[in-house]
Amino acid sequence: MSMKLVGVSRLGASVRGLVAGTHLRVRQAIAQTTLIIRNRAVRNAPGPGKSIAKVKRPGEPTGMLRRSIIAELPVGAKLRGQVSVHAPYARYVEEGTSRTPRQPYLRPAVEGESDAHFARIARAMRPF
Repeated sequence: MSMKLVGVSRLGASVRGLVAGTHLRVRQAIAQTTLIIRNRAVRNAPGPGKSIAKVKRPGEPTGMLRRSIIAELPVGAKLRGQVSVHAPYARYVEEGTSRTPRQPYLRPAVEGESDAHFARIARAMRPF
C-alpha cells in the first residue's frame, strides 16, 4: 500500500505565509501598545507648568523626566516593546522618598493599557 500526498509544498507555503502575517500583526500590536504607554507616561509625568518665568527655581520641574521617557522596539525576531525612563531620578518620582510623595506616571500608564493590549494581541492572532 502506498500513499501520495499532493500539494504538500503549497500547504507548507500557505502555513509559512500565515505565520509570517501573524508575526507581523503581533509586532504591530506590540508597537502600538508600546507607543501608547510611552505617550501616557509622558502625559502622567510631572513637568513644567505654563509659567513664563525665565529663571527656574530650585526644585521646579524642567521637563527632563518627560523628555527621558522613550519607546524602544527592537529589530529582529523578538516580539517585544520596551518603555524606558532615563532621568537619573525617575524612580524617586515614581515611588517617592521619605521626603517627597510618590508621583506615579509609568505604572498607571502600563496598568491602564493592559486589557487593550491583550485584546490587540488576540485580534492579531486571528488568521483572517
